[in-house]
Amino acid sequence: MKKNIPVNVIVILLISIGIALFAIANAESIPINLIFTELEISAAIVILVSVTVGALIAFAIDSFAKHGLKKQVKERNKKIDKLEQEINEKNEKIKWLESELDEIREKTFVTPSEGRFEGTLTEEPGEESDKKPDQEK
Repeated sequence: MKKNIPVNVIVILLISIGIALFAIANAESIPINLIFTELEISAAIVILVSVTVGALIAFAIDSFAKHGLKKQVKERNKKIDKLEQEINEKNEKIKWLESELDEIREKTFVTPSEGRFEGTLTEEPGEESDKKPDQEK
């Protein structure tokens, strides 16, 4: 069974080896001015500490960015769930309206020769007729 090593791990390993070789090649002591004091430290240590601090800062920024993205995903998933629920409710209403329409069609029919409705017509829900039953004919 062969395990694949992620590309980013290989890249990070190669960069780390390059930094270590660069630090070893520059191992002489250099003066470091820290505002109130001056230190003599190996350039290799300065390089390694600088790279480590930079990596930690990059990791912290990446962590905050990922946290923000996770929060966005969570909010959008909630919105998707709400919209899916609305779709289901609308689909149920469509099925109910289709069954109501089928019932109306069963009660009402058109004679092919006359091309007019016979039977009873009902109004759609929410619509009120201004005409009285006597005035419809």
